Amino acid sequence: MSGPGHVTAVDRHCARAYLINVADTLEHAIIPALEGSELSRARDCVTIVARLASRLTAPNDGAQQSLQRLAGLDSLTRDAVEADGAVFDAEEAAVTEVRSGVATPVDGGQRRFDPAALETYLRAHPLGGDATTIVESQPLTGGRSKQTVLLRQRGAASLPEHLVLRQDWDGSVVGTSVKPEFEVLRHTHAAGLRVPEPYLLEPSDGPLGAPFLLVGRIEGHIEGDVFDPPASETLALQFAEQLGRQHAIGDKPFERLPGIVERSFAPDQLDSELDGFEAIITKLGEPNTTITAALDWTRRHIADIAGPRVLVHGDLGFHNFLVHNGDLVGVLDWELAHLGHPAEDLGYVRGWMRKMLPWDRFIAAYHQAGGPNSAQVDVDFYTLWASLRLYSMLLQARVAIVSGALLDSEVTVCVVDYVPKLLHQTSVALREILAHR
Repeated sequence: MSGPGHVTAVDRHCARAYLINVADTLEHAIIPALEGSELSRARDCVTIVARLASRLTAPNDGAQQSLQRLAGLDSLTRDAVEADGAVFDAEEAAVTEVRSGVATPVDGGQRRFDPAALETYLRAHPLGGDATTIVESQPLTGGRSKQTVLLRQRGAASLPEHLVLRQDWDGSVVGTSVKPEFEVLRHTHAAGLRVPEPYLLEPSDGPLGAPFLLVGRIEGHIEGDVFDPPASETLALQFAEQLGRQHAIGDKPFERLPGIVERSFAPDQLDSELDGFEAIITKLGEPNTTITAALDWTRRHIADIAGPRVLVHGDLGFHNFLVHNGDLVGVLDWELAHLGHPAEDLGYVRGWMRKMLPWDRFIAAYHQAGGPNSAQVDVDFYTLWASLRLYSMLLQARVAIVSGALLDSEVTVCVVDYVPKLLHQTSVALREILAHR
């Protein structure tokens, strides 16, 4: 059993993969935009990271063994020098391997965008036309499951100047598509929710290599993330109103949408999904009392779950919210939207919302906006459910990173930073739930 500070062979393998992702981001996303002393310093950083990654290839005991051998000799014999040289050769070879891997990106998990291809596509599209020109394109960082690009165009017949492209991405571990997302945006925008206005869906791979959609750009910025929201009661109450209105729509307008997922909360279905979470966690995770207890508690309360069916967003947090002048102006990234229990969203936001606003005030504002009632057991269940689902997704992402199938620092930071935060948040929620039941 490894204790605090002890790095196992698996830990070394993971850490090496994380460092390679950092080096790749420096090499391909940051260094090309630098010059002069900043360029030189950034290249030094790549060298340092590559050196550290190389030393994590295997337990770094070669040098120590070499010193021990030399300590037992009266003189520096040729054999001793050769043995010592083999250690240094191996380390330099490992550094070269890391640097060559960074210099030649793998095919999987890369984010690529061709503005010229989009311009050609739009010139042939009724919403664009021959005069359409892509003036600016800026791929965004921070997306975990889709390629996102800010665009500015001119000359299109029926498109705004500022657009956002969202495209399916082979580095995603959630396996969602922009196709149902576009339809959800059409209905939620028509209902007056704070969401981007959808303009165009291309469902085929042809034009850009993967399906994509175009929406209008909302002026604003991301403030906070899924675990660390901004300190603003105003934003918390505005979100409560938004979520209440979203859930008040019900399920009828979305039942026949192409590709919409319907997640049943019948006992057999919930049990099956928990089986899936547990299988992933058992195979890819490490023994963890909190996660084991969360699995046990949710299984014992499956039969208690009941309630209405609504449109669930599935990934609500300030990593997916746009803020402008202190106000909530947009809820983004609806690729996980589905029909399910309203407590799915409530349980997902419970941990971070309570850092902004007392839970009873949030729920009161949510109900005032039309949000349906959910029993406390439902909210408790889906609080732990959300943790188990996210934990299993992060474990899958870690495997993709370590195997080399995914080379993306934005997903890497989720795995490195979010897992300990998630485990802490789950522990806090579980202790509270157990104390009141």
